[in-house]
Amino acid sequence: MKVVLQLFYVHILFFSFFSCVSTVDEANLGKEGGRCLRGNTCEYDTLICIEGKCRLDMCQNVTCLNTWEKCDYKDGFCHPKNNFCSSDSDCNLKNNEYCSDNHLCRVSNCTGKSCAELSIECGITNDGCGNLDCGRCESGKFCNLGICEISSCIPKTCESLSTECGIIDDGCENTIDCGICETGKACIDGVCKIESGICENGSERLGTTICGLNNEGVFRQLCVSGEWKDSSVCTGADICVNGSEEVGITVCGLNDEGRHEQDCIDGQWVESLRCTGTDICVNGDKQTGTTVCGLNNEGFYKQNCINGQWIDNDDCTGTDECMNGDERIGTTVCGLNNEGYYKQSCSAGQWVDHSDCTGRDECINGEVVEEFCGSGDIQGHMMILCDLGHWMELEGCICDEGYEWNEAMDSCELLCVPNSCSNLEAECGVIDDGCGVVVDCGTCDVVDTCNENNICIPPEDGELGGACNNDNDCLNNAYCLYGKCYEACTQISDDCSLNGYGCFKRVPQNIWVCREYGDIDTGEVCARENDCISDAVCLGLGTESEFTCYEKCDAPDYDCTMDGYSCVESSDPLFGSFCFPVSEIGEHCGSTSDDANYYCVSEAKCLSYNEGNSFTCYEKCEIANYSCYIDGYDCKNTGSAEYGWLCLP
Repeated sequence: MKVVLQLFYVHILFFSFFSCVSTVDEANLGKEGGRCLRGNTCEYDTLICIEGKCRLDMCQNVTCLNTWEKCDYKDGFCHPKNNFCSSDSDCNLKNNEYCSDNHLCRVSNCTGKSCAELSIECGITNDGCGNLDCGRCESGKFCNLGICEISSCIPKTCESLSTECGIIDDGCENTIDCGICETGKACIDGVCKIESGICENGSERLGTTICGLNNEGVFRQLCVSGEWKDSSVCTGADICVNGSEEVGITVCGLNDEGRHEQDCIDGQWVESLRCTGTDICVNGDKQTGTTVCGLNNEGFYKQNCINGQWIDNDDCTGTDECMNGDERIGTTVCGLNNEGYYKQSCSAGQWVDHSDCTGRDECINGEVVEEFCGSGDIQGHMMILCDLGHWMELEGCICDEGYEWNEAMDSCELLCVPNSCSNLEAECGVIDDGCGVVVDCGTCDVVDTCNENNICIPPEDGELGGACNNDNDCLNNAYCLYGKCYEACTQISDDCSLNGYGCFKRVPQNIWVCREYGDIDTGEVCARENDCISDAVCLGLGTESEFTCYEKCDAPDYDCTMDGYSCVESSDPLFGSFCFPVSEIGEHCGSTSDDANYYCVSEAKCLSYNEGNSFTCYEKCEIANYSCYIDGYDCKNTGSAEYGWLCLP
């Protein structure tokens, strides 16, 4: 019953197919773009049957020289197979990949695991740094997810199936060719039978026309009108073309970012270990990278795995604290008084003290020693003290008895007894005291001359300063006064030829002569005209006034050197203007001479108002109701034409 049902089912399939096929346009059958002929062939050798269609084969007479390449029928060029490469450009350059010597894409500067470490025996796998080829299985084994396994299926043979001809299934998803029958016989159900020329309509058998994606089957034949004709039913069960590849559905990759690729083996898709995922690390993992860092490039930046790629972070494994070759002053004290620090050099990234100390002290503080001094033939000795790290003299260089220190000679020498001006009878100039010291013996009078023997030579008779009896004895119109010749001059401002001499008027003789200046300063008592210093005059103002040296001046706004003094013009043209004290209103003025009013400030008069009163400066006024400066004083008429109205008590 089961056999009958199966046969009936086959008949239904056949007639259904046949009725459909008869409606198909067979004009392009076997031609480019059309369906393939029986046996997966095409009408011309330049065409190839791909997925049931005849396509132009550009790989005619093209043989790829490398096992990792295959020819693409579309362009006729050899291209790398999946996961293989011919140059770096076939790899992911952004991921720092390159094409290795065995034509697999690898990540630069990455150390992956070996096939043994991954427990992989065969196929292409990812070792964390790219694709790794783990080889092929030996004969009789197949690669199943990286493991070489022995097939559990025992294929059948033509003999075991008592088959004489045709292509039959070996029971292990493959077909075997049992040959063809001799002439006059036909292969019917695997048995060669004598052809009768006709067949029973509706019967079927395996034909001889090869079909299937890998030519692994034959078309079944149906008997139609007494003749065997190929049907469209192929015994081939392959679902893919051997050697082809595709991306499967099983996720893979370090972060499940890819899919396992599949290889078509014996017409079936077999999952390989190759993965489309390109991640080289597990997200969140960390490692030490290859980018150098640190002060001396002694470390490497650590890396974080982000989006499957190693990314440098800012954490450096370098621990050096300085740059090799650098120097600095350290913290270890040194020096005789611990005043310095050892210098440091950077070696192997660490600061190391060396023997160079910044301390420059030459002795230990507080130390006292005696040492020789002097560089001459006879040395002295001195005590020296170490203070602040340096030697300082406690006393000068001391010589032995009978010797003295000669600074210029830097040596001890025999004691020298110096000569004096009096010993050498020197009156002027400078002398050598015989001990290396220059002594000044003074100067001669202005009229005398100091000769080479340091003796003052007086002037000849008749010369300035020389002896005379009368004016005729003096040369150059000089005057003879007090037994000496004096230079004539015409007024007080004339310059005299002798240093320290000034032009003075001799009142008794009514002549002008050059006389020596005195040394009495302004404001001090004097006795004669030449007692005062230069630019001062000896005057006695009023009957009560002593003779005093007054400073000469030349204008009312002259700035007198003594406080309270003003420049006033004298009534005597002989003296001109000079500085003398001026009293304020109400102050003592002490004189009734013609010059008395110069003792008072402007617009004030010096007089004794009542008999017995001292001389006082009184304010001038004009009318009786004048407001006097001093309280209790009133403007009164003195009755004198010289004084007029004054503020009086």
